Amino acid sequence: MFVVFIVLAVVGLLLTVGSEVVVRSERGAGVRKALGDRAQLILGIVGSIGTLLLIVGVVGALLNRYVPGFDVSQGIAFDSRESVTIGGTLQIRYYGIIIVLAMLVAANVAARLAAVDGRDPEHIWGALTWAIIPGIVLARLWFVTFPPSTSELTAADYYSNFFDVNNGAIAIWSGGLSIFGAVIGGFGGAYIYFRRNGLAVPAWVDIAAVALPLGQAIGRWANFINQELYGTVTTLPWGIPIPGDKRVFPFESTVDYPVDGTLFHPLFLYESIWSLIAFIVLLNLFMRNRKQMTPGNLFLLYLMQYSVIRFLLEFLRLEVSVVAGFNLSQVVTIVIFVAAGAAFYLRRNADTPKRKDLKDRPTQAQIDRQQREAAA
Repeated sequence: MFVVFIVLAVVGLLLTVGSEVVVRSERGAGVRKALGDRAQLILGIVGSIGTLLLIVGVVGALLNRYVPGFDVSQGIAFDSRESVTIGGTLQIRYYGIIIVLAMLVAANVAARLAAVDGRDPEHIWGALTWAIIPGIVLARLWFVTFPPSTSELTAADYYSNFFDVNNGAIAIWSGGLSIFGAVIGGFGGAYIYFRRNGLAVPAWVDIAAVALPLGQAIGRWANFINQELYGTVTTLPWGIPIPGDKRVFPFESTVDYPVDGTLFHPLFLYESIWSLIAFIVLLNLFMRNRKQMTPGNLFLLYLMQYSVIRFLLEFLRLEVSVVAGFNLSQVVTIVIFVAAGAAFYLRRNADTPKRKDLKDRPTQAQIDRQQREAAA
């Protein structure tokens, strides 16, 4: 099997590099011409398939070579509420599957919105590629730098054992990501992509602002699968039970708080519903009023609405990060809300470009199409 995985990796590398070369180089002009107007889309799909094969090949080869007991012939076992085991040793958590699904759904919606706005939807996938790694890295670094007060590990513990695969800062699979770090890292990566490709940043962050709440609405259900992101005890009928091994202080005792009779606030559900409503509102504003709104203001509205719900839910949340006696998340949301609100207010009469005037640099496929039309 090791040889098979290596072959998959090589094929994936060839497809990935080849599609990129065809998209960007003069040598690929003939291929782009043969594929026609859908060249960018087709080559993007080929590149994505190549990347997937490359990842599967490399990871499979490493597992086959260095992980004892890994055997693909053992198939797939759905062995718990939270994970599935492949090959006897490789465990894939449903949490990660849901997060990936949330990103793909949000990206598809964003691509459609880009097309509605007269922009090349392929840039959504390019920006997502640039956003994923810094988003994950910053999400983890924020968590280990400001761990919740209920955590058994401190920031010093995480960093002093940085490469510990069970409890170190690198052990992302053990849980612990922050949405603040994810947004900062993801936005930074996407911003670099936008600038490198000559795109109108305010117009594109507005598109992201509409799709992000939908991704959050779906992604929060990953917390339900992990039985986390719950609040204090409640008697409300929609409260959820939490098993003893998933509880945090001061509710660990199943004697004082019996499993059968104790319910907790489903904070993940509250945020999911809020995010879905936010998506509907922002989508309506985008479809009806984007031409009249100052470019970038939809993104500011996204920041403000999330700051409100996160600030309020922190009063019910158990796993909070406390710095100098203050709830860090509430401090951060206050700062974000004030800054975004002030920017929104100051921009109301500002002499900013209209949305229709924010032009993107044309892609190579668009240039080729314009040249064919001019030649005809």
